[in-house]
Amino acid sequence: RAFGLVQQAGYVQVGTSAIWDSSRLLPEDGLPGRFLHALIGYTDRPSAAQLMVYVSVVVVMAMLTRSVRLRSLRTARQAAA
Repeated sequence: RAFGLVQQAGYVQVGTSAIWDSSRLLPEDGLPGRFLHALIGYTDRPSAAQLMVYVSVVVVMAMLTRSVRLRSLRTARQAAA
């Protein structure tokens, strides 16, 4: 959501065109669309740059989760030994 606002303000000029339009299936102004917008920043016409940022955030979160899980497993093994 924040990156979309940065794009609208004109600070980012790359990847501003919409990749797809899902407004017929799940409009952003309908109840489910508003719920998803508040929950995860859903937009029915995402830009390429918004999608890249979203995927990057998901990848970083997955990597951090894996790192924390591996660290806790190592700690548990050391405590058991």
